[in-house]
Amino acid sequence: MAFLAAGAGAAAAGGAAALWPRPAAAARAPACPPQPAAPATVVAADGPLSLRLADGRTVRLAGLVVPADIAGAAEAAQAALGAASAGRRACILATGPADRWNRLPARVIWAEAAGPACLPPPQGGDGPAEALVAGGLAVLFTAAGEAPSGNVPSGDIPAGDIPAGACAAAASALPSLAATEERARQAGRGLWAPEKGLVRRADDPHLARQAGRFAVVEGQVRSVGMAGKTFFLNFGSRWIIDFTVRIAESDRAGLAARGLDPETLAGRTVRVRGWLEERDGPQISLAAPAALAPAEDPPGTGGR
Repeated sequence: MAFLAAGAGAAAAGGAAALWPRPAAAARAPACPPQPAAPATVVAADGPLSLRLADGRTVRLAGLVVPADIAGAAEAAQAALGAASAGRRACILATGPADRWNRLPARVIWAEAAGPACLPPPQGGDGPAEALVAGGLAVLFTAAGEAPSGNVPSGDIPAGDIPAGACAAAASALPSLAATEERARQAGRGLWAPEKGLVRRADDPHLARQAGRFAVVEGQVRSVGMAGKTFFLNFGSRWIIDFTVRIAESDRAGLAARGLDPETLAGRTVRVRGWLEERDGPQISLAAPAALAPAEDPPGTGGR
């Protein structure tokens, strides 16, 4: 849905602002819940991102997504996760409360990497998440493990993927996965292979059919609009058809620090990830600054 150009009159912008609820302010990550003092044994993979432990718990790898609409993706991720994890000792660092299926969202680090005290390495650690992301079998929710700013529609964050309530120590190491994912993307591994269709074009006329699903969308920003305290990146001129990215003003500083101030993005080609909504055309509400990135090179080009 297109909106007024940034800097348009306050009265007109105010009228458009009433169409959408304002995003909530960014939340500070709370202290981590108590962590186990000893590692647990992994029994098996219960799903593409879930591990069953010998002590009866089930954990879900926090911050990762395996798109449900890509054929064979879930099966490939579960097979790789089971092969890498079954029988191994691992430290479970919870990032939030268990979901309704009693799966605990957590960082999982191999015991040998975390040490006897199960302390998270300061710059990430060796674990199943690293293996899945390196092989292109799973992707990061925001590309850096940042906590969403509160503008993700209720219920759209996958079960166990609760970064808005993620504890600071566990969430702080997730950005180390971003470089791993970027190498997989540039090499076109797994889901990043062009034929897998993970990255969708912003002008895809069928994009709205993916509403309710996680997507990575790439295209050129045609114009930038603003209504109230929300920026809109418009990828077309047809108001009720074309793709739009919705950005809370509270995310502007984080984007500007990465050279992506919303007001300067008209004409640039960008890549955005998140949950697609149908709001007079397909739309993604930006979950965090790192969910938006410049897109100078397609997957499988080695970064050239």
